[in-house]
Amino acid sequence: MFNKENFVGTIVGSVLLALGLIFFGVGIFISVFFHNFQANAVEITGVISDIEVETRTVHRDGRNRKEKTYYTYVDYTYEGRAYDHVSYGFYTTGMEVGDEVQILLNPDDPSKIMAPGMNIIGYIFGGIGFVFAIAGAIIVSIVVAAKKKKERLLQNGWIVQAIITNITGTGNAFSRRQRPIVVYANYVEPSSGAEYRFVSEGLYNVTNDVRARLNVGYPVNVYVEPGNFRNYYVDLGVC
Repeated sequence: MFNKENFVGTIVGSVLLALGLIFFGVGIFISVFFHNFQANAVEITGVISDIEVETRTVHRDGRNRKEKTYYTYVDYTYEGRAYDHVSYGFYTTGMEVGDEVQILLNPDDPSKIMAPGMNIIGYIFGGIGFVFAIAGAIIVSIVVAAKKKKERLLQNGWIVQAIITNITGTGNAFSRRQRPIVVYANYVEPSSGAEYRFVSEGLYNVTNDVRARLNVGYPVNVYVEPGNFRNYYVDLGVC
């Protein structure tokens, strides 16, 4: 039997966690790089000498859209030497040729420059990575906790035989109209007369042997936590 929800949860959680760690690592690298650059940089004033615009067509949401990328170049002078048409690496709306801008310059190699505040890129990457990693870790932990709960109930739980009252779903994970098989069962506790309703986890690709034994009115084994019937596991493999 195949629990698609747990499988998908594990994959999605793991991918988010991996992407988060990658983004977070890239963010740290970028932040350290910009921090080290700025720590030794000299701040001077330059002039925007050129703004190049690259237009490309991208297909998004079923439509072709035009996107523009701007490349800013500056001229500046440092220690009596002029540097022309050097990539500034930053553009914001409202910039025009002839505008004065602040430049952080590497005194050991004055041709290497950057715009002040570029370390925010590292914070953005790190923040995105942190959110992805936390989301992935939460999803994976939920899946792992559910698996451990199932294992714990199978090992230590009380076994009660509930009666199947309803069955829903197709159980075909590859069907276009896929719906997991879900079994609903009722159990009446003999000593108290209390009635409990159990719902199985959704399963796909249920074997023919098990499917043949899943019928309304048939018994199904349910593992319950001793003294707490709200914590249970419906075992569709043992009817």
